[in-house]
Amino acid sequence: YSGNGSFLVGRKPQQASRCAALVAGSGVTPAIALLRDLQSEARSAPKSTPPVRELAVLHVTRTKEEALPAQWYETEDTKEPSIVCRVRNVATSETPDSKEQISLVLKEHFPSPSDDVVVIVCGPKGFVDDL
Repeated sequence: YSGNGSFLVGRKPQQASRCAALVAGSGVTPAIALLRDLQSEARSAPKSTPPVRELAVLHVTRTKEEALPAQWYETEDTKEPSIVCRVRNVATSETPDSKEQISLVLKEHFPSPSDDVVVIVCGPKGFVDDL
């Protein structure tokens, strides 16, 4: 993310107003960093609509206990947040068909494909390769 709604996708810059992050394990760290950048950007321009208004996160973990608590995703500002952040977790060891569950959550939780949507994928090599 280079700021002002601009993402580098491959070698091309792309403007987005909505973003989704499919993350596993420590791959949640870049998603949290992105969220913090988006929140900071929104706070610095409070009278205008922030360039990126929405972030949907699907955090895939082995167990529910490995998922980050909700407050990690909440805005530091006590006023109404400018960035809508929706978070879901799928615990693979506790879900009989985790790939099917992940697919279902993606369809329900992530923004529909569009020119103004960017999806980031972060996680261990095995997780990314399985996609």
